[in-house]
Amino acid sequence: MRLPTRRISTVLAACLCLSAAPPASAAGDGAQVGVEPVVRLPIPERRVSPDYPPDMLGEGREGWAVMRFTVKADGSVNDVEVVEASNGQFAKPAARALSRWRFQPATADGTPVDIHNQVTRLTFLIQGTGGKYVSSRTVQSAIGAAQSALADGRLDEVSAALDSLHEEAKTLNDYAYIDTLEAHWHLRRGDLDQAIRLLRRASASPDQVDATFQAERLLELFRLQTRAGYYADAIKTFERMQEIKRVAPPPEIVRAVAKIRELAASDAPMTIALPVDDPCSLEETCAEGSGYTEYRPIRRTVVLEAVQGRLDRAEARCAFARSGLDTTPGAVWPLDPAWGDCDITLHAPKDTIVTLAEK
Repeated sequence: MRLPTRRISTVLAACLCLSAAPPASAAGDGAQVGVEPVVRLPIPERRVSPDYPPDMLGEGREGWAVMRFTVKADGSVNDVEVVEASNGQFAKPAARALSRWRFQPATADGTPVDIHNQVTRLTFLIQGTGGKYVSSRTVQSAIGAAQSALADGRLDEVSAALDSLHEEAKTLNDYAYIDTLEAHWHLRRGDLDQAIRLLRRASASPDQVDATFQAERLLELFRLQTRAGYYADAIKTFERMQEIKRVAPPPEIVRAVAKIRELAASDAPMTIALPVDDPCSLEETCAEGSGYTEYRPIRRTVVLEAVQGRLDRAEARCAFARSGLDTTPGAVWPLDPAWGDCDITLHAPKDTIVTLAEK
């Protein structure tokens, strides 16, 4: 039998998420240590496609890998970390290819600089599967049955269906619909954070779903992020909604974004309790029972208010700096505006709850 040919997609408009500048509301009493530079983001000059894993190609399985990396001041790529992949076999080829990309470097006030904490997603597509947005009838039928079971509250039946669907899935479209179903299943079980993670995956790439499906998932994602208090992430999701042609964000979402920005610029307290329950990235070795979580603040000063359990490590991963953070409850974490966009990563035993307050 002749195998289908492979094609690797690197649709940068959707997949290459470069960021540098801090949020517009980056005011904080303890954070004004440096001055925000005038930044120009790196621009890809040479993109190298990864090799398609032979086993995945032979089985007709498409896939993706999400990576975090640094673009050096000379335009080379460094510190490639595979955050997540649809199958582990896609991880190494994607990382090897990304390490060979070249960029026009980022500049700060006209000077080339290293820029960290950049994220991209490479998707692996197979030609001859019938075109974009393809999903098998078997998978679609099983998803329909599982959705009916979910509506009736038969959660154990949905769980069993999800196990089978993950084995059957082959196309990017399959993954998107299965991730959406699983997100709704987690919501019914009260697990908001897992639902957010899965909806982020389901809406990640236009290679995966059509514009209408992507807009619907982004709308769901925005609502859950605001409900959970992930306001900086919600604004990023809103910006992605605005990029989808012919599908405008509803007026209620525009109003919600205005309220988030108003809150961020105010003196009102902003506190969030973060469960540490995500698996470690593929590149990290964690002790059994350990995990991590990641949070993007919308202000520039964060206080570690409380830890229920044990916090092993905390780090600020920013565009222009990486900094270890004090894990003592009550510690104040000033995020220098000159560092650019920052994510806070927390490593702890699973089921630890970390409470942060933004000032």
